Amino acid sequence: MVKKDYLSWILDKLPESADGTPEMRYEGKFPEHRTLVTVSGEDKYRRNIDFVHSLGQKCDCVGWSLLDLSDPHAGEVIEKIADFCREDGWLARGSVVRELSDFESDWFALDLPVMKSDTGGVDVLWEDGQIRTLRCTRAYQNKPNAIYRVEWGNQYWLVASERFRDACVRLGVPNVRFCWMKDCGRYASGQYYYLFSSNSVPHAACDHGLRYTERDENGKRNCAHQPGSATHDRMMALGGYLPRIAEIFYDLGVHMPTYYPTWAMPDEGFAHVDIHEPYWFKCDMLIHRRTAEALIGERVLSPKQLYPVPLYRDGEIPPGYVERTFAHFPLPHPDTVAALQAECDALMQIERLVHRATDKQAAGRLRRAKAERKADFGKRMAKVKLSALNGTPHAGMACYYQVADGGELSVEYRFLSYVESLVCSDEFMCEIAREELLDERPAGIVIAACADGDVVLLCADDRVVRVSHDVPEVIKEWPNVAQFFVDALDEADE
Repeated sequence: MVKKDYLSWILDKLPESADGTPEMRYEGKFPEHRTLVTVSGEDKYRRNIDFVHSLGQKCDCVGWSLLDLSDPHAGEVIEKIADFCREDGWLARGSVVRELSDFESDWFALDLPVMKSDTGGVDVLWEDGQIRTLRCTRAYQNKPNAIYRVEWGNQYWLVASERFRDACVRLGVPNVRFCWMKDCGRYASGQYYYLFSSNSVPHAACDHGLRYTERDENGKRNCAHQPGSATHDRMMALGGYLPRIAEIFYDLGVHMPTYYPTWAMPDEGFAHVDIHEPYWFKCDMLIHRRTAEALIGERVLSPKQLYPVPLYRDGEIPPGYVERTFAHFPLPHPDTVAALQAECDALMQIERLVHRATDKQAAGRLRRAKAERKADFGKRMAKVKLSALNGTPHAGMACYYQVADGGELSVEYRFLSYVESLVCSDEFMCEIAREELLDERPAGIVIAACADGDVVLLCADDRVVRVSHDVPEVIKEWPNVAQFFVDALDEADE
């Protein structure tokens, strides 16, 4: 197991009293709400940034910097921060994050994008008799067949597509309950479902109690992290530069990987993690290796979305950690699930408009994909050649050739260069001409090739179709070329 620590940090300047000395000031009526007042403004930011640059480090526009604590010069940088704070009357604050790698585990957390939604939520009944809110979505704005995390306050839920839900049902994944995520969008789309697990992790070893601020709950100077304290002893056990940083920083967040109990985890499926305490909470959804491998086999989950979580044996709490008990989080009431599904079924009976991607959106997606995978795409077409496309069947492709003259959209689809398109289009039309028994003859220019030999045509009516290499018939269709590009690039991200 390899451990790597990172320090995200910034410097604060205290206001000065009448005699020019730094003065500690707090604002807030109640002690638990009091916050330390620091100087802000361009002068402070400029001084902060200049100091970071003097260390040979980089920072953002206000002075936040990230230090890799495995860097051989990390200790020197930390001591220079301490000297600067002591000599110039500044204060350091930040957070230490530890990452683990190169270890085996039977359990994984899911690295998922956050679903962004401004549609509000619906209040529903849960099994414990409480009313809680489930967020809604505009499903057409989400990527097809994607998995998301939904955050609401301090809660975290997993949201999956219909395809993911159907795969779980088909595989018989135990102790899961799917609940429809209400679709408030105006366009037709595949639907999304909350995934809840009745398997709750009962307890875990975590970093609870290590985070500190300059003041305690009574507004007094907080020395609980200084040498000789229990918190400092825990930091010593965790090792690295953490103890020394705690001696320098007046405000420090500590984020250590959570360890889960091997003897209390289920044998397969998912496991929900939920703990909320003052100044600390942990909410997550874990998946067992066998379940993950089965879903990867169904092509609804990618290995890139998984990262292993560490485990510990009974009575072997890792040094510096404390064991905390997790609450059992209830599931939505069965009547709630049934009512929402009935609403979903009713919505599916309504004929809704089909959302079409625009050339501007698709070209933007292609541009981002090229920036991320530069080697997979060709250079953009020269302006002289682009202008020559006007009035030709390839005119509708100009905005894409302007980004890249061909490239790998995904494992399945390869965007042909202009020259390749001309050659393949002629070959395709010659083959179609030899087919004497066809009632319908696909026609258009070949803009992409498929991994199995199929071709993708841009038709005269702006439709895009996939034509089988076995029998020249249409087996898939897109409303326009923009939608084809968006779907193909989305497939590469899965």
